[in-house]
Amino acid sequence: MAYLIVGLLLVASFVAVLALGPRAAAAGSPPDASVAAKAKGPTRAELEQRLKALAASPGPPRELKSAMCYEPSARYTRAEYVCPKDGERTVYALDGKPPASSQVLTFLNEQLPSMRETVEGLRRRGLDASLDESQLCRKCHPESGRGLELALVLRLPDEEQARRIEGIAPLDLQLIAEFLSGETHHALGGPDREALAEHQARIAELLGLGGARDAGIPKR
Repeated sequence: MAYLIVGLLLVASFVAVLALGPRAAAAGSPPDASVAAKAKGPTRAELEQRLKALAASPGPPRELKSAMCYEPSARYTRAEYVCPKDGERTVYALDGKPPASSQVLTFLNEQLPSMRETVEGLRRRGLDASLDESQLCRKCHPESGRGLELALVLRLPDEEQARRIEGIAPLDLQLIAEFLSGETHHALGGPDREALAEHQARIAELLGLGGARDAGIPKR
């Protein structure tokens, strides 16, 4: 009889350990690394503090070291644009109808891929950012003049609505990336650079800081 009682007590203890074990392990284990690794972007208040610090620091003086000669850019005769939204292909060509300018072809072949990469970098830093390229697509905008009017749709982590900045240029995205990286200088190409503080007004406008706000658009 005594052995039976002892056996029942051992079984009850084992069942209790099985029931409480996962809870105890969960309480004492570190947080999921994949969750902790997710980037959390800076808030509006944090960005405004960074901008004040940038304005208070003169930054490095302008440095122009490269020779005043440049390799001529490649002359493109054609570019095929694939819309990331619907996969529609739009062909641009010097002999197209309407004909595309060499500026447009250079933009599509060289600058647009770089802009997309920069926006991806902004997302990795925790910003809800996307590039609206719909003006380049003949299906999204069949009546457009096939210009270079791109827009940046941006939402900070503590914002309810995204903001749309029209007429975004490669330089604009470069300034945002440099500012978020904590840089004090702006790269001009090659070894040339200047103080990033010289562009603080544009950075504030792009990020909607210090009263510079663009029209809000509904959050998607």
